[in-house]
Amino acid sequence: MRALLIVALFLLSGCISNPDYPVGWASVSDEMICQRINGKYRNVGVNHSGHEVSLTSLLFAQNTVGADSIEVLINHDKLTINAFYDGELVKSHAEDIDGSSCKKSFIEIDEPEPEGGINREGVVAITWGAIQLSINENNDLIVHRNSSGAGIVLLFPVAGSSWSWFKFSKVE
Repeated sequence: MRALLIVALFLLSGCISNPDYPVGWASVSDEMICQRINGKYRNVGVNHSGHEVSLTSLLFAQNTVGADSIEVLINHDKLTINAFYDGELVKSHAEDIDGSSCKKSFIEIDEPEPEGGINREGVVAITWGAIQLSINENNDLIVHRNSSGAGIVLLFPVAGSSWSWFKFSKVE
């Protein structure tokens, strides 16, 4: 019986982190997102724990983009994200979005260039993620990021999922 319990613990290994929306932040607007999201936001914001984070690190594959503001634009079924430094465009990304996205209070996009498959140092796994963009009642950009993975580490199966909240102020 003891051996069965130990085997069950290893087979069910996993980790989940899913913090609630931060209490001190203004409520997320339930209005249709496409009517409110267009605008420029500061590149430096805070996560749900109050730590600073850059918006470019979430929206671009690598945080090699030196930017002070990020412009988010929706035009019909296309989302465009532009990074600016001192008013100069330094990076741009555009992606098609589902036309029904504008009827929701958030837009979901794939995580930029997720690591995908991993096969190194005793780890065989797959990762995936998504990012939801929404606006709160103070017109801050709210980013809700999901990162998940499953695989085998040193012959033990593992799975994990993590949700994080981020807030970026609008540039007036």
